[in-house]
Amino acid sequence: MRYVTHFFSVALVAVLAAFTFTTDNPASVTVQGNLVDTLCYGDAVNMDMPQAAYNDDHMVPGPDGEMMEIPNCATACANMGIPVGVNEGDAPGGQTYILVTPANQLADYMDQEVRVEGTRVFDGGIKPNTIEVKEDGEWKEVEIQLMM
Repeated sequence: MRYVTHFFSVALVAVLAAFTFTTDNPASVTVQGNLVDTLCYGDAVNMDMPQAAYNDDHMVPGPDGEMMEIPNCATACANMGIPVGVNEGDAPGGQTYILVTPANQLADYMDQEVRVEGTRVFDGGIKPNTIEVKEDGEWKEVEIQLMM
């Protein structure tokens, strides 16, 4: 039992060390950009094609190597719990921040312009206090339910 406890303690420290937590008071940040699903968008960025997964409909290599469109891919990913991010700015390829919030609650807003105000909880991660989407030129707050 002692070895199991030691193993889990070491594993927890390793996981926490993987993130760069701030040692000061967490910084308040405001980010504006486009909601993206981090899985597909991250893959597209790694392939040097961020525009392929910047919208809700994604372009992916098909079985024959040709690009094919997957409609509503970002929405489906968010509904499955894939973390949602904000690509800063108004074009693909900007700094992307992971939103530390339930992804499925943002699924209806994928590929929309958002403004997020929150706390930087680790390098590249924001715990939102408010999330607003731009609809018909107006900012509308998105209600997010959290456990705490």
